[in-house]
Amino acid sequence: MPPPEDERTELEREAQALVEFEARQRSFPLYFYDPNTKVRAFHHSRKRVRVLSGGNRSGKSHANIAEACSYALGYRPWVLRCLGLPIPEKPWLRPENLPLEALCFNQLGIRVPIPSEVFIVTGQSMKK
Repeated sequence: MPPPEDERTELEREAQALVEFEARQRSFPLYFYDPNTKVRAFHHSRKRVRVLSGGNRSGKSHANIAEACSYALGYRPWVLRCLGLPIPEKPWLRPENLPLEALCFNQLGIRVPIPSEVFIVTGQSMKK
């Protein structure tokens, strides 16, 4: 027995919303990046040297890629999502009116210039 017409339209609306959400995730995945609590502390640290260590599949590589991309952009897009702010019109350009939590700073407390000149190192484990 097919669902009533109002249920069907509601299901179609939900399916369309899911398709649109997936398209947005594919178009700007950094906005939808969701670091865990420990990785979030790593991202917000302003120390000169930061080390992120953890076991297999703990999110180190994803965190490093997100950090490198955010420094290339000059801001952390996922912070905007956490604060309830929309995706910027042109996400590849750093918006002018960003909250401090979203901005990337160098170790002197100065906003990272665009294009960025930050040095990021990653590599094999110490045993290798």
